[in-house]
Amino acid sequence: MGAAPPTAGARRPAASDRAPDDAEGLDLAEEAAGLDERLDVAEPSAEGEWAVVPAGLAEERVDYVAALLFPSLGSPTAARKRRRAGLLLQNDVWVEQAGVVVAGDRLRLLPQPDRAPKSTLPLTVVYEDDELAVVIKPAGLRTSGPGPRTLVAALSHNLRPCAIFDALPRPHPVHRLDDRTAGLVICAKTRTAARRLGADFEERRVAKRYEAVVIGRLEGAGRVEAPVGGRPSASRWAAVQHVPSRKLGWLTLVSLWPETGRTHQLRVHMAGLGHPLLGDGLYTAGVPNILDKGLFLFALGLEFSTQSGERRALSVPRPAKVDTRLRWEAREWLASRGLNGWIPPTVEDRP
Repeated sequence: MGAAPPTAGARRPAASDRAPDDAEGLDLAEEAAGLDERLDVAEPSAEGEWAVVPAGLAEERVDYVAALLFPSLGSPTAARKRRRAGLLLQNDVWVEQAGVVVAGDRLRLLPQPDRAPKSTLPLTVVYEDDELAVVIKPAGLRTSGPGPRTLVAALSHNLRPCAIFDALPRPHPVHRLDDRTAGLVICAKTRTAARRLGADFEERRVAKRYEAVVIGRLEGAGRVEAPVGGRPSASRWAAVQHVPSRKLGWLTLVSLWPETGRTHQLRVHMAGLGHPLLGDGLYTAGVPNILDKGLFLFALGLEFSTQSGERRALSVPRPAKVDTRLRWEAREWLASRGLNGWIPPTVEDRP
């Protein structure tokens, strides 16, 4: 159990009275809040974070003190690992053996070397500030995972370095897109932004808009409420454009707004209506499809709040491959009827 916060004037337990430095469960936030003297906040620098030991922590174990002064560590166990790796200095000297500190000691926490895979893959950055960024994930690129060919591995190469105190070791997406889906992804650059955006997604305060091409002639607009993976799910849709297809009968360009965020949700919901996505070989609804041209699903709009509370609405145009495909399908359909060279205006127009 964690030690109780000291009361004013009470003697804090000496290092030898407490559990060893690898004990779990110490409530560091509670300990810090109960100190008689306010803790100096660790300051970031190009060579890591540093802090000065206050009198209230004199004669405490260095790992325990480091965990209090450097919130990014989280526990004495993490502090011990950093110390043993040579990344915790006491008065600019490597702390080889766990000892105690005295008031005025200067502790420095050096950054851990980044051994994560890196990629120089260029990304389109749609928005960036000090705490977050919005980028376009290309189709075929995994959001995260092992190896360098992921969105995570490419972010550091494409985004500005973050100098804020609680910066993440590298930027990280706060939501995912399917590997085959292209479009907008929000990425956090700080721990604060990651927590806040994660809560915003959980509470549905982030609005997302997709476009897709589905098979068949889907008319009007509507809302689907159907479980995905055994969990309640809802999506809204609206037909935008209809194009005849020689092989598939009709194709419909649709706008989609997921109200929940289940895996493959839009693909499942549209197949449930009998209109699977063009290129989807998993959720087929038992109708023919074309599977060698990619999945025609694109995340084109996001609305979210920045750290200041400002609402940001971002949108990007759909990829040119969508209109290219629709025009090709229309030409093939017309050619099969001896009407070469004439394209209906509704096919040429971009809504």
